[in-house]
Amino acid sequence: MIVTLKFVHFFAIALGVGGGFAGLLLGIWARDKPDAFKATLGVMQGNLARLGFVSILLLWLSGAGLMYILYGGFGGIWLMLWVKLLLVTALTLLAGGVHLIRLGALPARLMAAPARRMKISLSASTLTILILLSATLAFN
Repeated sequence: MIVTLKFVHFFAIALGVGGGFAGLLLGIWARDKPDAFKATLGVMQGNLARLGFVSILLLWLSGAGLMYILYGGFGGIWLMLWVKLLLVTALTLLAGGVHLIRLGALPARLMAAPARRMKISLSASTLTILILLSATLAFN
């Protein structure tokens, strides 16, 4: 079971990081492209965002499973793991907000400006890097 959970966790990391950085690079690349082309890229970025959200859910589930199996739960966790969990929570809220906008539960104007979408993407990428750094320090 531990090996399966670790595989799912690492696979979800690869899926989320790959999709997140692909979306960021597409956004940077599309800045000077025609509007019709940007609309197509927007659809691609939406698909990558959904993939990233699925990876976050898999990470929460597999991470919680690993914590309970390996450490008996979250009761005695150490500082860097709290830092990691705080960052993961921030990333989850950011990704969840994006999906609520895409589903129409929040106003679309929150993501209408390309500069705002770029800031969201950069924030997600920065959070991802900080999460990986804190995980490396937490489990060192």
